[in-house]
Amino acid sequence: INIEKLSGQNKAVFVHLSEGKTINTVEAQNMYITALNSRISDLRNKFKITIYDRFVKLPGGSSVKEYSLTQF
Repeated sequence: INIEKLSGQNKAVFVHLSEGKTINTVEAQNMYITALNSRISDLRNKFKITIYDRFVKLPGGSSVKEYSLTQF
């Protein structure tokens, strides 16, 4: 992918994931990204990037989706 075609929050999410990290909505909010599902959708549909997801439980007991560029 040509990372220069990405901008703003899409770029921030992709760079985070490309460093081998995962991301969920809580982590995204700490990065000032409030609509992580929309950013993931952009990366998948507009830029044809394969992104894997799974549900994880947070310490408080709630579940959120976690995203990665590698399979879990």
